[in-house]
Formats: sequence, structure tokens, C-alpha cells
Amino acid sequence: MTGHTVGDSLRECERLLDPVGSSAADALEIVSAISGIPKLRIRSRLESPMSDESVESIRCAAKSRAAGAPIQYAAGKAAFRHLLLKVNRSVLIPRPETEVLVDIVLERHGRTGGVGADLGTGSGAIALSLAQEGKFTRVIATDQSEVALEIAHENARSLRDSLRCEIDFRLGVWTEPLAGESVDVVVSNPPYIARAEMRELPAEVREWEPSLALESGVDGLDATRAIALGAPNVLRPDGLIVIEVDCRRADVVAGILKGDGRYENVEIIPDLTGRSRFVSALRR
Repeated sequence: MTGHTVGDSLRECERLLDPVGSSAADALEIVSAISGIPKLRIRSRLESPMSDESVESIRCAAKSRAAGAPIQYAAGKAAFRHLLLKVNRSVLIPRPETEVLVDIVLERHGRTGGVGADLGTGSGAIALSLAQEGKFTRVIATDQSEVALEIAHENARSLRDSLRCEIDFRLGVWTEPLAGESVDVVVSNPPYIARAEMRELPAEVREWEPSLALESGVDGLDATRAIALGAPNVLRPDGLIVIEVDCRRADVVAGILKGDGRYENVEIIPDLTGRSRFVSALRR
């Protein structure tokens, strides 16, 4: 043991971050994520001992953050609803607005059982939340990135005691791994940034997060179209589809669903800031 306490690590983390102008809040975030101590309790645990491994992990995380890494990648953890998930540069950092996507599914279908499918699961944030909070009998999580699925698998293993149902992870593009299935819910937070818009993203996003999870063709709709056109092949009658979208293109996505002919009750749903962030529909 190094003899380091939580307080020692917090102060060292703050010193490492100070030259680049990062706040004490970042140090608190890092120490909390790596130590497992809730942020609100850190100040009351300053004299608690830290393991050598945790001390070195906090040191490395602070240096990574100082080099420009998003706080979640630096710490290797991201909070999402009731989950603390492992994340790295292979998966998108879960956003607060995506928590509303889970709310929509739970309110409209997640309390009645059945099979749910999360397309492009990344870290597994949506699939794991549905399995933890809903009453699904099974959740299928797909991703075209084998590395991302490994992260999602690891998160599922660490949370297995809190999950109410089995999660079936499958490698493949959007609905393709669902061939032969019949599901009650399709949910997705797909990439929706147009190619020309990538350079407009903040550097912390553009230079660190996986482009596969951000960019979606010339108009930003390649993935959304594929999901919208493929989902009716696996959705049961009255089955629910909910997609997170770019607020600038919500009307276009709603038009895609309405024009397909296999959907009804197409609806644009705002996020907590009032932006048109989600589009839902029912399988006709």
C-alpha cells in the first residue's frame, strides 16, 4: 500500500488538472468513478485509504483528462440512469437526453413484458436500463462493432444481479441480427450527424468519440433509414419503435416512417429542453 488516502488522491488529481484549467469538479468525478465512492460522500471519506491500483488509476485518468480526453473516457466510467458503465473510445459516451429515450419505452411498453431490441447498443446503456427497469422477458442488443459488444458484455456481467431478464448480444448491422425474431419494441440511438457536420462538432467529441457512432452519410440519415425500413420485418403488430434523432431532422424522420405505410401513430417527442429529439410509431 502507498499510504495514500482518498484526500491525497483528490488533491493530486486537482494538481494534475490545474495547469489545463480543469475544475475541481473533474477531480471529484474521477476519484468517485475509480474509487466507487459516491461524489456526495467523498468529502466525508477523505481519510479513507486507497489501494495502490486505485491511486495509479486516478493518476493516469487525471493525465488523460489533462491531455483533452472527455471526463468519462479519462475515468473509464459513465453514469446513465441507475447504471455506472465502463466506457472507452470504442463506444459513444451515453448522453442525458438518451435517458428520456428509455423513459419513453418504459412508459409505453416496458411495463408489459415481451421482447425488446436495442440497435447499436454501444456500451449497452439502453439495453441494460430496459433489462433493469422494465418487465421484458428478453432484451436483444445489436452492434456492428465487435469491440463495442465486448464492452456491453462486460457491463452486463458487472450488473447481472440487478437485471430482471436475459440480454442477448448479437453482432451485426441494425436489424440484420434480428432475422427470424418477433419483437415488441425496437429502440435505437443511431448515428445521425451528416458528413459535412462532423467538423462542426466540439473537439472533445470529434477527436475522441468513435465516428462510427456519430456520422451517418451525406444527410445524417443512413442509419435511421435502415432501422425504419428494417424494423417492420421484426416488429409484432402494435409493436413500438422509438428512435433518437437530430432535432433538425425530426420532421424528415417522421416523414420516412409515415411514408413507409407499415407504421401508424407516428409522433415526434421533445426532450427535456423542448427540442424535437425522438420519433416513435407503432407497427400497423
